[in-house]
Amino acid sequence: LRAALVLEAMGSGGREMFVRSTPNAAWLSRVYEESVHVPRATVIADEIFRSGVFPGETDLFVFRDHGGLPGIDVLFVEDGYAYHSLQDTASRI
Repeated sequence: LRAALVLEAMGSGGREMFVRSTPNAAWLSRVYEESVHVPRATVIADEIFRSGVFPGETDLFVFRDHGGLPGIDVLFVEDGYAYHSLQDTASRI
């Protein structure tokens, strides 16, 4: 196993968004950029996770903290209001 690509859903659809990487994953970030038709990324998510404002975590921490693997988090975040609700249907994905 060379790297971890973590696909998370914190919403019910929309485009994927690259939100953070492990310190040793610069090469993996470049692979994402070169592989996605229109790359989309933000740095604010990592700040939110680090601050503790959002009490959750993604599976990236397992690979980062316990495996030392390079990895990236890619999230689906649009329609967050519907996530895990009665409005969370297949048609929203």
